[in-house]
Amino acid sequence: MCKVESHESLWLYALGFSRFTFRLHLLLIMRFSTEFAIRSSYEPGPDGSLQHAHIVRMALEAGYLVTEALGMGYRWFEEKGFIFVVYGIKTEFVALTRSNERIRVETWLSQAKRVRGQREIAFTSAEDGRVIANVQLDWVFVDRKTLAPARMPPEVVEKFPIDPTHACQPYSPSPNGALVGEAHIWQHRVEYREIDILEHVNTAVYLEWFAQAWSDATGRLPNQVQRQHCVFNKSALYGDTVYVRTQAIDNGTWRQEVRQVATDEVLVTNMLRG
Repeated sequence: MCKVESHESLWLYALGFSRFTFRLHLLLIMRFSTEFAIRSSYEPGPDGSLQHAHIVRMALEAGYLVTEALGMGYRWFEEKGFIFVVYGIKTEFVALTRSNERIRVETWLSQAKRVRGQREIAFTSAEDGRVIANVQLDWVFVDRKTLAPARMPPEVVEKFPIDPTHACQPYSPSPNGALVGEAHIWQHRVEYREIDILEHVNTAVYLEWFAQAWSDATGRLPNQVQRQHCVFNKSALYGDTVYVRTQAIDNGTWRQEVRQVATDEVLVTNMLRG
């Protein structure tokens, strides 16, 4: 169901998506926003705040809701034979949430080229406006069957006006600094619950692995992670045995890699700051 209101040069579309009320703002740029309440049964951690992986999942969901609102939902992409795949993600965790707090999510496209783009997602408290987290998704438009990059059709490009503002602060630590101390190894067998609709490990799961491996290496809690910058090279699949290698760099950052145990191939890299 859709309600359309005219406010001078601003159009407001309100659409219902179960627990979401999604709004599309069209001025010279396009931004979407929604609010949600933290589900106290499983989303908060032991300290009562929203776990970081759930923030990432909501960032991913925001992108799907945007395309759905524009008439290009999952079925549309399935029929066309294309899909957006995340190949990089930056996260910036600023403040912890409170139990049962309402969170506002705002998202926009900051870049869109022939086959690649960037989506920005900002999380703030709907109650007092403080910044909770920021996420940047680097995605590639691919053929659904081959996963090879594909040029976006004109009807897709036309529906995504650009706002070049970035949600996250610049964070590009050099991965080539001097390594400090011993590397910590965290091994894991990929579980069925970690696999998504594309039949590979979901993006948010890798961030959970990295945070847990860093926690084991440092003795600190996963929700003390401040920033992460992941780059995806190849997907882990159900039943794979992988390990996360975590080692400190002399610039205060931690370098991490997900590797296949069988081949030692690097699947994902991450730069983490806690």
